[in-house]
Amino acid sequence: MRIGCFILCLIISASCGIDKHVEVSIIDSVSSDTSLYATIPISDITYTGTLPCEDCEGINTRLVMRSNGNFTMIEKYIGKQADEDILVTKGVFMQLPDSIINDGRVILQFKMNEDSVLTYYQLVDSHTIILLGDSYKQQTDSKYKLIRSK
Repeated sequence: MRIGCFILCLIISASCGIDKHVEVSIIDSVSSDTSLYATIPISDITYTGTLPCEDCEGINTRLVMRSNGNFTMIEKYIGKQADEDILVTKGVFMQLPDSIINDGRVILQFKMNEDSVLTYYQLVDSHTIILLGDSYKQQTDSKYKLIRSK
């Protein structure tokens, strides 16, 4: 159905003589709800901070959310051996709709490309997100926060 609507839109655009570049990104989701759309920032947004770590001194984290719906996360494990201290993860992100959350929170879902692992962050305000982990229903404290870089 989604492909049929997309093809119909392309035919209508072509017949109207509109000359626009159309970029389509299909994001797999955990639900078949067609109201799930990527949250696309107007420009790239970067969040940074040091997250707690059980077997190291902390994890310096840099999360870049790109305007095309992709993200890159760079994590540096403080106090680990040089060959295992940096992890780079890429994937896609989207905002979960209120119909799933039902409590007024703004939750961002990050899907890692390589293994389809889902991670959730809560948008606290315009400058802060908090790591929730592998379930958007979880609550965490402020030591799991990342701050928006300028």
